[in-house]
Amino acid sequence: MAQQATPPNRFYPRENIPTMQNAIARLILPLRWEEPTYGRREESVNTLVSAIQSNVSQLEKMNPTERPAASPLIDGQWKVMWASSRPQWIQQLPLAGQRITHLFDLSSINRSGTYKQKLRLAFLLAAEVEGECSALGGDHLHLIFGGKLRISLLGITIARRDVEVSDLDHSLQLTFLDGDTLILRAPPVCAGSTVLRPERTYLLSRLRHAFWQPTPEEEPTKPSWLPDA
Repeated sequence: MAQQATPPNRFYPRENIPTMQNAIARLILPLRWEEPTYGRREESVNTLVSAIQSNVSQLEKMNPTERPAASPLIDGQWKVMWASSRPQWIQQLPLAGQRITHLFDLSSINRSGTYKQKLRLAFLLAAEVEGECSALGGDHLHLIFGGKLRISLLGITIARRDVEVSDLDHSLQLTFLDGDTLILRAPPVCAGSTVLRPERTYLLSRLRHAFWQPTPEEEPTKPSWLPDA
C-alpha cells in the first residue's frame, strides 16, 4: 500500500522545513557522482539512501499545503533531485544524462491536464513519456500513459518507441508541496500477489512555475538583422 500523507504535528514544526531541506540536499550531493551499483562504496551509499529516506519521511510530516493535488503550486517544471529507483525506460536508453524533469500542466478548472517525465540525452537529444493527469481527492493524481516514448532533437520528434507500461507510474501521491520542493510517492504495481515494481519515491526541486517569464537578462539576444519594433 502507498504511504499515506501525515498531517503536520507539534513534533515537526513547519519552521524546521528549510533546515530539513538543507540536510537532505547535503545527503544527496555524494549520490550525484556515483551510481549505487558501481564502485567500492556500495555500503556507504546504502547508508546515505537510508538517511535520505528517513529525512524525507520527516519532511512529509511538515507538509504546509493542504490538498496539494488541488494547488496551483504543482504546475510547472520540476527537477528530480533524488528518486528511490529510476524508471526502466530511462535505464534502457543509451546516452542517458543525469537531468530528469517532471512537468505538470493542470491548469483547467477541474485540475486535469498533462504530465511528462523528461530526460535530457547527449547531443541536444531528449526523451520523454507523456500522459493524462487528473486530481483525485486532496493529495492523489491519476495518470494514464499512452505507452510510447518520444525522442526529440531540439523539440522535433525523430523517433517513437514502445515502453513497458507496467513500469510507468499509474498514480502519484503528493506528500509534500511548497514553492520549492515536491515529494511524490508512486504506489507499487502488482499483478495479484506479485509485485511487478515496488513503491517509488521522487524528491523534486522547482525549476520553473507555470507562469514563469524570463528576465530581460535571460532573454535571447535579438538577431542584428531584425528591425527595431
